[in-house]
Amino acid sequence: MTNDDMMTTLFDVATNAVLRAGSWANSPTFVWTHFDGTPGDHVAPWQAATLVTLLRRGLIAVDPQDDPTRYAAVRLTDRGVAMLYSTAELPLAA
Repeated sequence: MTNDDMMTTLFDVATNAVLRAGSWANSPTFVWTHFDGTPGDHVAPWQAATLVTLLRRGLIAVDPQDDPTRYAAVRLTDRGVAMLYSTAELPLAA
């Protein structure tokens, strides 16, 4: 994971652009959200790997829910917010 990958993905999470869509083979899967908040297409494999790494490092978290088969919001943790806004350069696009 490069620094650009991490910052782009943190930015996407900060803008509520990602949902967790369950898991497959004990690894969470992620989808984009449409502007109205409904689920969209799966994120690219490189970004899914980045999201898993950020989740493991405690920079993002998945909103808790009772049913793991439903979509769940992905949010920045306090550490993720600090990491995203500690740089003067924000990514232009994912």
